[in-house]
Amino acid sequence: MAYMERHLKAVGWVTLWISLIIPMLGMMSAQTYGAPGYPPADRPWDATDYQRLRGLIVTGQQPLPTLADKASNAVFKRMISNQNVAQTKSRDKTISAGERMMALVTSLGAVQHMTVLYLKEVNKGKPYERELAKLLVYMLNTAGPSIKLGDEFIASMPRDDKYETRLGGMRQAHNGLAQIFSGAIVSISETHIYSKPSTLELVQASLDNLPAYQRILKTADRQKAIRIVERQLKATSDKDLQAGLTRLRDALHSIK
Repeated sequence: MAYMERHLKAVGWVTLWISLIIPMLGMMSAQTYGAPGYPPADRPWDATDYQRLRGLIVTGQQPLPTLADKASNAVFKRMISNQNVAQTKSRDKTISAGERMMALVTSLGAVQHMTVLYLKEVNKGKPYERELAKLLVYMLNTAGPSIKLGDEFIASMPRDDKYETRLGGMRQAHNGLAQIFSGAIVSISETHIYSKPSTLELVQASLDNLPAYQRILKTADRQKAIRIVERQLKATSDKDLQAGLTRLRDALHSIK
């Protein structure tokens, strides 16, 4: 499926971004999975909780958490919560930019791995479009703030003989982040896959995060996004979708 290939390409960009950023921060995440059973959904998750969840899934000890499953609904919602440890830490200005950025990178990487698992199930015919949309929204919301944090991190980097190499790595990382936004725009047009609620969520998340992404979007990317949104505007007669798409189109046009 074309959408499967596109999503995996976007995930590949995230993987590249993470591989570039983590060495610059001088940290690596652990790969331990812990005991059987979903991580508790009634408290904020850190990186080890995401790693534990993925380990349970890939080893077949637990099924993928879904919105429709009463037993795992809360687990899925916790996985994409903006109140987990990484998000809370990223907003704490008393912590260094590098540490805050590392928190977001680790969280995004963990959800990226989970997204691949959902994509594989969708490719088998499983009805997980709502989960995919929410995962994409989460990635938009998590990667967006990391752009500004990246600026803070660059400002704090020592001007040594590795500075230009690190700076080049950050520029490549921006390409990966831009692909997350571009992927969300394409998903908005895929109404044969995504339901109206999912499409509206993607539109709103794109609008909310555009201020963070706009400076790393290339002119060609922005123009392509505008064409996609305008094409979808012509294709839909739904008033709610028309209103959201119109706001998104106008916001894209307003970028200088």
